[in-house]
Amino acid sequence: MKKKWVSTSFRGVRFYEHPTRKHGVKRDRYFAIRYQRDGKRIEEGLGWGSEGWTAQKAALELAALKEAAKTGEGPERLAEKRKIAEAERAAKEAEQIQTEKDSMTFGRFFDEYYLPAAIHNKKADSARTEKSYFKTWIEPVLGDMAFRDIAPIHVEKIKKSILDAGRTPRTCEYIRAIIRQVWNMARRDGYVDGDAPTRHVKVPKRDNRRLRFFSPDEAETLLEALKAKSLQLWRISTLSLYAGMRFGEIASLRWGDVD
Repeated sequence: MKKKWVSTSFRGVRFYEHPTRKHGVKRDRYFAIRYQRDGKRIEEGLGWGSEGWTAQKAALELAALKEAAKTGEGPERLAEKRKIAEAERAAKEAEQIQTEKDSMTFGRFFDEYYLPAAIHNKKADSARTEKSYFKTWIEPVLGDMAFRDIAPIHVEKIKKSILDAGRTPRTCEYIRAIIRQVWNMARRDGYVDGDAPTRHVKVPKRDNRRLRFFSPDEAETLLEALKAKSLQLWRISTLSLYAGMRFGEIASLRWGDVD
């Protein structure tokens, strides 16, 4: 159906009506502006009355474009103005997204992104262990910290708390790996740049030697051999062995052998 344009009392502003849709008691109106630019007649649509446009508002928009063309300041065409507005909107949205990413804490990322992925991709026992280690050792230090504020010194603090609690270097190594994996996932998703702070934190070497207690017979044999060589060494070794052996093993020795 051909549009029937109707001029308004504002020069350069006209509209046509929607065939069925109402806006208030009248049919919805679509407003447009017409003007000359560089010897050419230009017409640009603005929008519907239901979107907030009126003849007066359209006239003000037209006046602003004409003033920009006259002074050289600001967009001279509505399409240009819309392009600038869209670019500003996109920039603001990108800034908001980046602000959200910059404020993302280690703990929130672990709970909302890393742990669900671990539950989906890893064995159930592994995911449970990582969650337990996070709650016990990592969260008290890094939980409320934004990624950008985390430094190696904070990982050192976690390592110290683990060792001070009597846990093994293997535990340090495991927890260090969890921090690194969370960091690498956050870096992949744009929440942080650079290497994980764990890269600059050394983990104590594990002692893989296995310790074994003497059996009662082995202890007696050793003590007899020492007694034959040195009575003083035998006395010291006897006290040391008794002090270090398990209660059951001590009870099974012949206490009469001790002077």
